[in-house]
Amino acid sequence: MEDKSLIYEQNKNLGINTIDCAKLGPSEISQQPELEVLISDPQLIEEGFFSSNFVSYSVITKPFEWKVIREFSDFVWLREITVNNFPGIFVPPLPNMKTRGSLDETTIYKRQKCLCKFMKCLISHPLILRNEHLRIFLKQSNTQSFKEYIQSVQSEKIEDISNFPSLNGKLIGDLRDHSLKVISLGNYYEKSARIMKQLKEKAYEMIQDIDQINENILNLASISKKLEDIQDAFAFTEKYKDLYKFLNTNLLQLSEVQRKKIEMVNYNLGIFFKYSSMQHTSLKRFVDNNQSYTIIFCKALIKHYESIDKTRQFFAYYNSQNLIETSRMNNYITKQSYNNFLEFTVKQAQLSNELKTIWKELLENVHLIKFI
Repeated sequence: MEDKSLIYEQNKNLGINTIDCAKLGPSEISQQPELEVLISDPQLIEEGFFSSNFVSYSVITKPFEWKVIREFSDFVWLREITVNNFPGIFVPPLPNMKTRGSLDETTIYKRQKCLCKFMKCLISHPLILRNEHLRIFLKQSNTQSFKEYIQSVQSEKIEDISNFPSLNGKLIGDLRDHSLKVISLGNYYEKSARIMKQLKEKAYEMIQDIDQINENILNLASISKKLEDIQDAFAFTEKYKDLYKFLNTNLLQLSEVQRKKIEMVNYNLGIFFKYSSMQHTSLKRFVDNNQSYTIIFCKALIKHYESIDKTRQFFAYYNSQNLIETSRMNNYITKQSYNNFLEFTVKQAQLSNELKTIWKELLENVHLIKFI
C-alpha cells in the first residue's frame, strides 16, 4: 500500500496524458459497417489410426460472401496473435481445447456456438478490424496457403510501446489512482462468472426435464399409433381409428415443439450463460494482468531505475485500459444480453402459439369424432 501511495503522490499532477504510438490504417473489413461472420457446418474429420480427429467449420464473411474452412486450432492461432499484436485490448475467450480424438456431437455443437460468439465479440472492436491477420483468416480460401501463412508469421508480443497500434497514433495514459475501482471490477467479474456458471447448470437441468417430457410424449404417440392400427378388428371400433390417428399426429407435433424448446433453452440460456461465464472469467484475468504493471512501476520508483519513464508509460497505459476496455465490454455484454433475451422471449411466444394451435386442433378433432 505504501508503494502505491508513492506512485500517486509522485504523479498526482500528471493525470491523463497521451503516448505516441503506431497508427493502424483502415482495412478492407474495417470499412464495412455491416460486417458479419457466420460459423456453420461443423464436420468431424477422421484422420485415421495414427492421427487425431478434428473438426472443420465453414466461416462465411458477409457482405463479402467470403467462405473459408477453418479448424479449431486456427481460431486458437487467431486469438493468440491478436493478443500479442494488440496489448491492452481485451480479446474474447475461446472454449477449452478438448482431446481431439473424443469429440462428440454435443461438444461440437457447443464449440460452434461459442466460436460464433467469439468472432462476433472480436470484430466488435474497431482497432482489431484493422488487423491484417484477421482479414487473411477470413478471406484466404486456400487451406494450404493459409497454413503456410500461419507458419510464416511471427507471433511474439509487441514489447515497445511506441509500436502499440491505435486508430490515431496516440494512446491514453492515466496516472490517477483507480485501485478501488479495479478491485471492485475484479470482484464483480469473479462473482458474475460464478453466477453465470450456476445459471448454465440450471439451464441444462431444464433441458433434461424438457427432454424427459418429450420422451413421454413420444411414448404416448407410439401407444396411440398402436391403438390406431387395431381399430379394424371390429366394425363398431372403426370409427375410433381417426381419433387415434389425430392423436398420434398431434402428439408428434407436440414433440417437435418440445424439440424446438430444447434447442431454444440450450442456445439462449445454456450456451449463453456458458460463454458469459467464460467472458467474465477472462475479464477478471485481463484486469489482474493490467494491474500487475502497478507493482512493476512501484519497484522502479523505489529502486530508481533508469528506465522509469518507459515504465511509467506502461503503467499509465494499462491503468487506463482497465477502465476503457472493461467499460467497452460491459456495454457490449449488456447489449448482447438484451438481444439474447429478446430473442428468447420471441421464440417462447412463437412456441406458445404453436402449442395453442396444436391443442386447439386436437380438441376440434376429438369433438368431431364424438358425434360420429
